[in-house]
Amino acid sequence: MNSLVETVNRFHVRCDGCQHYYQTAVVDGLLKLLHAKVDPNHLENVSLPTPACRLAYGFVRFDPCNHCCPEVFAICPEPHAGVSGLPTKENCSA
Repeated sequence: MNSLVETVNRFHVRCDGCQHYYQTAVVDGLLKLLHAKVDPNHLENVSLPTPACRLAYGFVRFDPCNHCCPEVFAICPEPHAGVSGLPTKENCSA
């Protein structure tokens, strides 16, 4: 069963198409930013508000900082004492 973690993601990522905030969800065991107009337990035949809306973004591991953040960022958005990480292709599980 999929579930919501945050109704407004703590990174404040918005949809480019309609400006809704993405919600943080666990989908099939992986962390995702899921469009606000979507129920995480009903992902088939989803209708989004505009054609420019994207259903979801994955969370990936950033290297070398090892933070798990949405793939929308080119560098890790978390606070760092050292070097900020770059996104990898490694998905983050819940």
